[in-house]
Parts: sequence; C-alpha cells; structure tokens
Amino acid sequence: MNTAPRGLTGNEVPAMQDSDSTTRARGRLTALQAEFEPGELSGAWEVWAGVSGLLYARRRQTSPPPVFRGFTVTELARQIRGWEAASR
Repeated sequence: MNTAPRGLTGNEVPAMQDSDSTTRARGRLTALQAEFEPGELSGAWEVWAGVSGLLYARRRQTSPPPVFRGFTVTELARQIRGWEAASR
C-alpha cells in the first residue's frame, strides 16, 4: 500500500522535472532574441516556451496585448516583425 501524502483529491500528478526540454526551450528563446537587434525584443516583448513546445510572444504595454505563437524561431520572429511594421 502506498503511504505517500496525497492532495485534496488524491489524483494529483507530481511535478515533472524535464531538464532536457527546459534547456531546449532556453536555447530556442536565445535564438529568437538573436534574430533582433540588442534590446529590440527584450524591452517590449515577453517571450516564453509553452508546455507543448510552442514558443509564445506577447507585446507589453499594449491593450489588448497581441500574442503570437509558433513552432519555430523564424515563424515567431516573422509574426513579431509583421505586427511591428503594421503598427507604425
């Protein structure tokens, strides 16, 4: 019989520790930042990797904030540049 402590419902899944996927995500986000001039992306855009492996970007200080997603760095960079060009 399992005597480990259980949560409220007893069906909780333990947190996943997947360092390989975290390392890959950081590498992809670094590659995305390299697509832009220094400071161009970091000041205005927030980028992160989702659980599914998708990359996400959100423009800060806009209402409503545009949110883009893509499987590749190139795809996400293209969407960000397109939005920036259209909003000028």
